[in-house]
Amino acid sequence: MLRQTIAELIVLFFCYSVAGWCMEVILKYIQFHRFINRGFLIGPYCPIYGSGAVVVTVLVGGLIGNASYIVTFLASFVLCGLLKGGHSINDANDYFYANGEGHWFEGKRIENPNTHGTGCTLSSAIASNLAKGYELPEAVKRAKDYISGALGAMLDLGKGSGPMKHAFDLTGEFAKEVR
Repeated sequence: MLRQTIAELIVLFFCYSVAGWCMEVILKYIQFHRFINRGFLIGPYCPIYGSGAVVVTVLVGGLIGNASYIVTFLASFVLCGLLKGGHSINDANDYFYANGEGHWFEGKRIENPNTHGTGCTLSSAIASNLAKGYELPEAVKRAKDYISGALGAMLDLGKGSGPMKHAFDLTGEFAKEVR
């Protein structure tokens, strides 16, 4: 049973979608010294943040009972979180915490202005690796390696922050399943 109404979840979705858009626009402005619209379609929305907020609120909120949104937010980091470091200037190190264990995943920073969709692709790659049978830490490592390869392929489409080259390795390492 949901402790939130559907209306509250919709408001939460839009608030976090706009907040995520603001965060991405600010980070890209700091990185490239110009405005880059990170929004979805026409509006100032990044639905991945809104979707994540709703899923975490429903799942974590159900685990800890009738707690405030702030407690739910903090509990989501305690239970499981991947702190992305891809926006760093010097490296792309990430920290993953789950089930009481922390893991550092080191990565090199790849100078490529075409980074649109890296967060969505990372989460999709993690889910894909889990579906292939990899354990969670290995799934995160493989997903980070995939992102690095896609960015390193240097696809350049149009103007502004375009997509990375998702199809850089269709039959190689990243197509493998656990044996």
